[in-house]
Amino acid sequence: MVVVAWPWIALWVKRYHDAGKSGWWCLIPMAVFIIASSIFDWYVGDYMTFLAVIMALLGQDLMAINISLIQSLVTIATLYLIAFLFNRAIRHDPNDNRFGPADGPAHSREDRAHPGRTRMR
Repeated sequence: MVVVAWPWIALWVKRYHDAGKSGWWCLIPMAVFIIASSIFDWYVGDYMTFLAVIMALLGQDLMAINISLIQSLVTIATLYLIAFLFNRAIRHDPNDNRFGPADGPAHSREDRAHPGRTRMR
């Protein structure tokens, strides 16, 4: 879980910095994901686990594997949906802010590396 959480937190912190906000705001989507995962695991996960155990007892191991796979895919889809919704909700600040210069056509890497030099376009 740490392997997935660390890049996700880094992405959110950068995204909030682009919007001129503190990186601590990334705790909101993380909390939403943890709560949604807990609710999903509590309601659906117990039922899926119960079905997988019944299928395994009946000798249908392949069906038990399929049920576990479906549960994992739904959890991953939920993660991506939460990330997508929060990512769309963050408004990018087109101007420089306290976290650094804005990215974009007006602020290329070369312009930031040599602020006094003008380029011919």
